[in-house]
Amino acid sequence: WPFWSADGSALGYFANGKLKRTDLAGGSPRTICDAPSGRGGSWKGDVILFAPIMSGAIFRVSASGGTPEAVTVLDTNRQEIAHRWPQILPDGRHFLFFIQSEKEEVRGSYLGTLGSSTHALVSNGDTTAIYSSGQLVSLRDGALVGQRFDVGSGRLKGDALHIGDRVSFDRTHGIANFSASESGTLVYLAGNWK
Repeated sequence: WPFWSADGSALGYFANGKLKRTDLAGGSPRTICDAPSGRGGSWKGDVILFAPIMSGAIFRVSASGGTPEAVTVLDTNRQEIAHRWPQILPDGRHFLFFIQSEKEEVRGSYLGTLGSSTHALVSNGDTTAIYSSGQLVSLRDGALVGQRFDVGSGRLKGDALHIGDRVSFDRTHGIANFSASESGTLVYLAGNWK
């Protein structure tokens, strides 16, 4: 589950139970911290958010390394299993992440704020949504759709725009096979909806 630094100069990734980084200018890979079986990461400035599967929560760590600290906590009353696939939004304060839960009404993408333990549901569903160029892109009944998203209010606006059909989806990990850049370029893998 590799992920880019916001400026595109480095790549973060998980290997051998560690979160690592490689600078594209060269040099050896560097270990940032322990991160067993990572399930997504996001990097903006000096902040990396990542999801090690063993704890179930989202963690924050400096891109130069250090001790990670939890930014989310599983709510067992809501039968939450894991928090995964974080994405730091362009303002650097807010982030999206996916909550996997036994309860269908809890499962979905949430908006969190760094420095706060509260988060709000943005989009229900079995897969994470991603932010790109003012839009929240998500999978709804096997179709990829985009909808305007106001980061400040955490609300979707206007009607959803159909982007594509039959997007490959991995229900076990709560992720569909699509990605979008901050500039709005989008790619997806067509396939079966598992």
